[in-house]
Amino acid sequence: MLTMILPSRNGLRNRLLAASAIAAGFAFPAFAQNAAPADQSTASTGGLEEIVVTAERREEKLRDVPIAVTSFSAATLSSRNITDIRGIQGFAPNVAIVQSPGYQTEADIAVRGGVTINPAPYWDPTVGLYIDGVYIPKAIGNVTDMADIDHVEVLRGPQGTLYGRNSLGGAINIVTQKPTGQLEGYITAGAGNYGSTQVRGNLNLPKIGIFSIALSGVMQGHDGYINTVSDPLHSPLASPSWLGKLDSVNGRSGRIAIRADVTDDITLDYAFDISYQKDTPNYSQLTRVGAGNIFDPTSPVYLGIPLASYIQHSPGPSNAATINGGFNGSRVFEIANVRAHSLTATWDVSDELTLKSISGLRWIDWSNNLDLDGSPLLVAGTELFTHYHSASEELQASGQIDRFHYTVGAFYFEDGGYTQNPQEFFLGGVVFNSQYGYATQNYAFYGQVDYNPPVLDDKLTVTFGLRYNNETKFGSRFETGGTAFAPLTVLIPYESATKNYDSATPMAVLKYAVTDDINVYAKFAQGFKSGGFNGEAPSAAEAVTPFLPESVDEYEVGLKTRWLDGRLNVNVAGFYDVHSDLQLSVFTATGAAASVVRNAGSADISGVEFDIQALPVSWLSLTGAVGYLNTAYNTFINNGINVANDRAFPYAPQFTASMSADATLMDNDIGRLHFIVDYRHSDAYYEYPYSFNPAAGPEGFAGSTKASPQNIFDARLRLTNIDVPDGTVDIEMWGKNIFNDKYRINGIDFGPGFGNMTISYYGDPPTFGGDVTYHFGKHEEAPAETAAYAAPPVVAPAPSVPKSYLVFFDFNKSDLTPQAVTIVDQAAHNAGPAGVTKLEVTGHTDTVGSDAYNMRLSRRRAESVAAQLEKNGVPSSEIEIIAKGKRDPLVPTADGVKEPQNRRVQIVYEGGATS
Repeated sequence: MLTMILPSRNGLRNRLLAASAIAAGFAFPAFAQNAAPADQSTASTGGLEEIVVTAERREEKLRDVPIAVTSFSAATLSSRNITDIRGIQGFAPNVAIVQSPGYQTEADIAVRGGVTINPAPYWDPTVGLYIDGVYIPKAIGNVTDMADIDHVEVLRGPQGTLYGRNSLGGAINIVTQKPTGQLEGYITAGAGNYGSTQVRGNLNLPKIGIFSIALSGVMQGHDGYINTVSDPLHSPLASPSWLGKLDSVNGRSGRIAIRADVTDDITLDYAFDISYQKDTPNYSQLTRVGAGNIFDPTSPVYLGIPLASYIQHSPGPSNAATINGGFNGSRVFEIANVRAHSLTATWDVSDELTLKSISGLRWIDWSNNLDLDGSPLLVAGTELFTHYHSASEELQASGQIDRFHYTVGAFYFEDGGYTQNPQEFFLGGVVFNSQYGYATQNYAFYGQVDYNPPVLDDKLTVTFGLRYNNETKFGSRFETGGTAFAPLTVLIPYESATKNYDSATPMAVLKYAVTDDINVYAKFAQGFKSGGFNGEAPSAAEAVTPFLPESVDEYEVGLKTRWLDGRLNVNVAGFYDVHSDLQLSVFTATGAAASVVRNAGSADISGVEFDIQALPVSWLSLTGAVGYLNTAYNTFINNGINVANDRAFPYAPQFTASMSADATLMDNDIGRLHFIVDYRHSDAYYEYPYSFNPAAGPEGFAGSTKASPQNIFDARLRLTNIDVPDGTVDIEMWGKNIFNDKYRINGIDFGPGFGNMTISYYGDPPTFGGDVTYHFGKHEEAPAETAAYAAPPVVAPAPSVPKSYLVFFDFNKSDLTPQAVTIVDQAAHNAGPAGVTKLEVTGHTDTVGSDAYNMRLSRRRAESVAAQLEKNGVPSSEIEIIAKGKRDPLVPTADGVKEPQNRRVQIVYEGGATS
């Protein structure tokens, strides 16, 4: 723990004033901002700690990776109590993670304008989601709480030459903490307004033989944000009101992770995850009906249903709602039950070759009951029941041969499911039972090679990758309809079809290291997303007509820099994407509430992304990000007409921005006091590719479902590292959306068939609360006497004081840098006057990677130091080489990725005449 002098009363007051001023400054637009929310730790050099990512399947510095990527460390996630992907919304430029309309356990993920806007399970996501390398194939159930997240990486742009499933828009990698084999862990308990409660924790058990086991879990919930009330208009057509609270959450999840060190070279990582969440859905707030249509009392086609009387006219979410329940007037609900197994086997065959197998199984039972009209009238109610399963297997080989670093892999994936969707409209006058099935069988081969040619002082890296993808899609459709008062008749007889798609997508990168702190790159990548069948098709003909694959050609240039001795990081990326055959789902309400799929033709998307990290003073860390996005359809064919100039682009806000500040107000024996403020901004964006014309036809008006601009402020006050018996305690108070931004996140226009009935969904209201966390089992050892990168002075050793020197290494390297050679030479020089008869040379690594790999790496580092000592005349008989691997780290840290302190060798004099 970094120890600082307790600030004086004036000093603490000045820091509070400065932190408050920074928070107040967030109200102004920011245009050059973050790579990730502010972290709390800095490197031993006094600058920002190096960000380490595994985006290219190996550990690398963020600035060395020629990919636009945002990384969130364990410390960042823990300090903000982030346990699922929704928590990172707004922190990465040109990335939107938006709750699906009406659902709490699904999120629509958009990256650089690429998005799948329909959460139905016959769709494949445009952005790949991975947990420990296992692909998460569907939007349903993708919001799952986890208590043991180690870090999260958001990769922008097509991914496929290094990842199991082809991802057209980008990828989100969630990496969990691995069992440590030591008795340690934490437990957090918290509470807040709206009856919110949370308990989460992680327990690592002592190692038993070859097995290390960790248990983790989350239990959380809150009462509904919206209260329902009885019908204030007492309409004779209204059903009995459903009284309760909407937007409530009641979820629990658990995970067991087992690591088996089978041999020094083979490691098995198994995990079983289970989550169960039962909610009341988001309030479908009625905000509009069309003039001159079936719900307009002044219209000649008025049906006599007084729906317009229940429109919520005030902006923002309602304080009260009146509904009659969902399908058939029954209780509204949403239930997600997810179970998953994963097994990763790693074999470090040699220092030049690692083989890996990644296996995954996943089951989802998901259901809901929705009131879609926001009134006590039975105008629109639906149910949905989905059963889904998937299996994947990935084989991967990676390593290095001379100047080539390679990764090659083979991937197999299959899934299948069935969905039933009963629907009831217009006081029971219209009833449908929509059903559809879907399945996928996919195999792929991929490879990527990095070559560092012996030119330009080894500063140039050339990368080439290629992926071959073959995929077979299956779809089936069946629908009956009628009224609630008569047997249903078959509207769409059972239909099924299959279609095969294949593709070969290349990528190429040129990267040049201008200096150790400045990298530039240029990249070309193709992305591919296969076609399929519309499970919600309104006709038998469309049900068996496949929609086309979507593809993108992306051109990107980037600059990654580090300045002011590591106190300022600035990264910039610019891109130009050419999309072909965009897959767009257009909701319709002609007959059953269904969707049609349109391949929009082509579109160009361009943009710029900035991210910044800064450490202006030792007690204040700032981060920020800005994304600019420009979208334009070239062709959008609708009924044979190009309507490119009259269609909205979904989930594509022009500007996104974020800024975070982490101020250390106090750091002493009492604890460490932090004040953290996060600000996130998004411009308005459209939900569906509707027309800009308010008098649009059956596919709706874009403005009726447009999300509002968002300006959200969150704040936390954390007192951490409070010493208690057998551990430490953290206490924090927090607030989210503290200035009550009443933002609309999405909506649905049901079209002319439903009188342009439009419902809206809004973001969460202000929430406040506090948490207490108890950490146990971990202890921090006092670090050994350290030497800076400059050579230590030649001095005679003081009696009874052992001499120690530290030699630092860079990530997975074991070669001595010039600075390291200087330190080793000085240690050898000082050993003579000290009369040393023995030197202990101990190698350490950080905690990422297998035990066997880290053990070999730490030994290679120690051997390289020993060899340099021998060059200086130290006999090999006086040198004892000790390899620690990732065990017994010199400086234990909470985030298992960023541990540059442990990438070193320690030289200790033993047995000298005066030691």
